[in-house]
Formats: sequence, C-alpha cells, structure tokens
Amino acid sequence: MKINTIAALIAALFCASMSSAAEKKDLGQTPNSRVEELAKRIRECPDPLDIAETNLLRRSVVLRTLLCLCNYDLRTIRAAEALITEKGSILDEAKLYVLNRCLFDVPEGASRDIRSFSGWHACHDSNGYRVLWPLAKKPDGTLVLESMNSSYMGPSYQAVEEFDYFRQKFPVRKR
Repeated sequence: MKINTIAALIAALFCASMSSAAEKKDLGQTPNSRVEELAKRIRECPDPLDIAETNLLRRSVVLRTLLCLCNYDLRTIRAAEALITEKGSILDEAKLYVLNRCLFDVPEGASRDIRSFSGWHACHDSNGYRVLWPLAKKPDGTLVLESMNSSYMGPSYQAVEEFDYFRQKFPVRKR
C-alpha cells in the first residue's frame, strides 16, 4: 500500500471521530464546548517536531490530520489557539504553527514584507522569511510537510496574533 494511502487512512480515522458540528460554518457564535473539543483534538494530533527526513508516513499523517482540523469555523479555531497558548507547550505551539499554514494560503517563497511571530530558525534565511515553512507545495499545488527539525530562539510563538495577521493578509486555503 502506498504511503499516501496509509496516511489518508490514519488521518481519516482521526477525523472520523469529529462531530458533524465541526464542519465549516459562518463566523457565528462559538460555544465553549466546541472550542474545548478542538483544543483537545489539536493536542491529540501527532507531533510535527523531529520527524526523520525518511519518515514520510508520519509527516503525511500529521499534515492530513491538521488539514482535517481546518474544517472547523475560523472563530472556533482562533479561540482554540488562544486556549492552547494559555497553557501550551512547545509541542502544542509547533502544531499551531503548522495549522496556521494549513489554514491560510500564505506565500511559499521568502519575503521581507511579512511579519514573523516565531523564533524557528529554519524559516529565516538570507532572502527573508519563508512563511510557508515547514510546509512546501508540490508542482500540483498539494501541500507536504517537510522536516521541522530546527532550533527555536526568542519569545514564545504568538499563534493567535499570527492567526489574526494571516486572516487579514491572506485568503483561507481552498480544500
């Protein structure tokens, strides 16, 4: 069986347990129970950090799982990010970092014009800030999760602030 097929099955099992209430809705009122449910699901998502370059299956499962979580409405996602950052860990912050890139159609190339909200060293190079990192696009436009092996230096990742910034600057990624 192909790696993408296996990853799709694993992510489908994770996503299948989501209630139909998690489907995209307008930006109406967000009940606390949905926010807590999504925060729990984000915490349960496999860790994107330190995945070996050769472990394509795990990287695919992480990406497909986070893409599945993008089906919640924007207000719920933002509130869940705020809840997680209150008492989150670097592992949870890494998931939010990738989630924001799954959710918003940020540019792939480096830019000096886009604000950075994290201290991941790998996303900064001599050309500027590689906003999409650790994601990349295949020639057909599908996303892939690259290795997230990178050091982190600086203040804690500002996930909610980045979410708000991306929401103002970039469209929601098409599913």
